[in-house]
Amino acid sequence: MEVGGGVRSASKKRPEPGSGPERRRSGGRQRKKIEMLQIRYRRRRFLLLLALLTLVALFAWFGDDIMSRLEAVLSSDGTHRRLLLPRRTRSLIPPPLATRSLLQAGAGGDGARAPAQGEGEGGAAEGGHAHTHGREAASLWPEPAPQGWVAHAGVRETGVWPAPSGESNGFVVVRCNGGLNQQRSAICNAVVVARIMNATLVLPRLDTNEFWNDTSGFATVYDVDHFIASLAPDVRIVKDLPPEVAADKRAKLIRLRPPREAPVQWYEKEALRVLRRRGGVYLTPFAHRLAEELGNGSVALELQRLRCRANFHALRFHPAVHALAGTVMARMRARSAAIGMEGRFIAVHLRFEKDMLAFAGCFSIFSEEQQAELRAYREANFAEKELEQSRRRRIGKCPLTPHEVGLTLQAMGFPNTTLLYLAGGAVYGGEAFMRPLQELFPNIVRRADVATAAEMEVVEGHGRALLGQAVDYIVCTKADVFMPSYDGPSNFANNVLGHRLYLGFLPSLRPDRRSLSRVLDEREAGGITEEVFGPAVKNVLRKIPSASPFPRRYGHMSFFADPWPECFCQHSSASSNAEGLGSNGKTRSQDECPQHDAQGVALV
Repeated sequence: MEVGGGVRSASKKRPEPGSGPERRRSGGRQRKKIEMLQIRYRRRRFLLLLALLTLVALFAWFGDDIMSRLEAVLSSDGTHRRLLLPRRTRSLIPPPLATRSLLQAGAGGDGARAPAQGEGEGGAAEGGHAHTHGREAASLWPEPAPQGWVAHAGVRETGVWPAPSGESNGFVVVRCNGGLNQQRSAICNAVVVARIMNATLVLPRLDTNEFWNDTSGFATVYDVDHFIASLAPDVRIVKDLPPEVAADKRAKLIRLRPPREAPVQWYEKEALRVLRRRGGVYLTPFAHRLAEELGNGSVALELQRLRCRANFHALRFHPAVHALAGTVMARMRARSAAIGMEGRFIAVHLRFEKDMLAFAGCFSIFSEEQQAELRAYREANFAEKELEQSRRRRIGKCPLTPHEVGLTLQAMGFPNTTLLYLAGGAVYGGEAFMRPLQELFPNIVRRADVATAAEMEVVEGHGRALLGQAVDYIVCTKADVFMPSYDGPSNFANNVLGHRLYLGFLPSLRPDRRSLSRVLDEREAGGITEEVFGPAVKNVLRKIPSASPFPRRYGHMSFFADPWPECFCQHSSASSNAEGLGSNGKTRSQDECPQHDAQGVALV
């Protein structure tokens, strides 16, 4: 009995499978297993996401090279070229749109290719040493494609943009430092600032310094009466402070140093508070002292249009400058016609000058003596900043060399007979850097090459350096094609690019120097052949349309270089079939041109 009882007692203590403690232990093991699986799943998901982000980053960094190689999928005779990619990878990568059009053209058997944007049906000639005639020559020169957009920043209707309200809050004096085009941008900003503060603008003072060797005042460079009259509906402008204000020592203008890229709110609060208390302010320095993006809403839009009105309508150069620029233009057209280029020419702004190279920190291609000179100039004129010299060119911070400009134009298909007009100062490094460009394009002229010494004296006498730049500005603005070697903080290039858009989307070539440097380096290292180099360069230059509207990219592009769409309107017939703006989120109806709009052509 005891044994039996013991057995029964033991059987009572042993838990049945699937119940009691055994069930709890089994459930715990399952939960741990599920947790481990979840941890493993999250880890794999994290690793997959990390790998995806890495691929995106790599494509963002090397995407230009990949697209360039895909763009070069055809040889010059239209036959398919095998890409240096694994077979499985090749089957997964669709060719870009431009490549598909090339493949379709090549399939026709005649070796023809579809014309790129801005080219005619004849296509562009490959290589720079072939003489181009007829339709092939015409195809090299892009035609404007405004898509119905026209300049629209002239005098506003009273109901849309009222005259300055009430009594002026005081006088605003600005000192515009820098060269001609930095000063030009500052003048436009001064007009907007005066409007923001409901102040009276005293004719801006142009800075003089040893580098620019210029003592010109506003009246020497620009047409003062036209400037004041053009902006009368917008801003009160006087040539000088009233005598009673200038003579009153107690009313001495207080100096204010605006923050760089100051927002509208700084002028509405900080500057306006001082202006009302003192009756006048002296803003100095004033280069880049107003933000280029002024916000959203109708007031911000009209302030941007006022900026364009000052830049493209009110700032007209002195008649003597216009006369010389007209002479240079006529002789350039005649010279181009004489060499078979039908009067066309390309204006190139070679910003390969001492101050620019020192500012950008681009020293590595120069001799030790020249590097020492550039470093000394940088230390004396610019704020101290640590620069990694070896990366400056690779990240697009250096201007193209003259030789690189020539290689780019050659790759685009321009023949070596093309007439080039060179704007800008003396090329640093002299003949050693200019010779390669001259070998590629022998027909190179500057303003002094087509104007007589007596004619040049008008703009290049003692203390008139800015006037020579003004002639370059007009010629570059009206050339058939404009190409800057540097459009970073280069005020000349930005202003010319924007002005050409405003005049009707005149074609300009804007090299992406970061992407282009990789293509140029690969060519120099022998990594790509000449027949691949041309399409690769074209692919880089197609990133920004040369003669049609495009939005400013992520705030990196200057408003002065691309004032679209704020300073334009679109004819209703074109806007009804167009897609969204993509820049400021407005609907097309807000940008349609009014029926009575007839502003005419902007003045240079």
